[in-house]
Amino acid sequence: MRVLVLDDDPHILRAMALLLEPEADVTTSDSVASALALVERERFDVVVADLRLPGRWGDELLAYVAAHSPGTRRLLLTGDLDPERTVRELLDQGVVQACFRKPRADGLVEAIRKVRGEARPAPTAG
Repeated sequence: MRVLVLDDDPHILRAMALLLEPEADVTTSDSVASALALVERERFDVVVADLRLPGRWGDELLAYVAAHSPGTRRLLLTGDLDPERTVRELLDQGVVQACFRKPRADGLVEAIRKVRGEARPAPTAG
């Protein structure tokens, strides 16, 4: 399983990679532009993005993924103290499928495990 994590904080990226590597092949990105380039040329089972990034917001990446790869699970990270309205709108629009609060992101590993459990092996020729 492949996971892309987008965050502008190198400490969060490192922590998320360490947390998720036992569950998946993790790729990290520190900008929306570089993450968009990655999802245009590679396939990810899960994309995890921070909401607020310098210059561009992570929901832009998640909206792109929703439009171009709807089978990819889209998870939002936020350190905002009161993100309820924004997150509710993103959930209602189908841009994100779940939200986790930084820095701990309780439940994120379980969400990744669930996606891994839902993945079906490719049929073998026989």
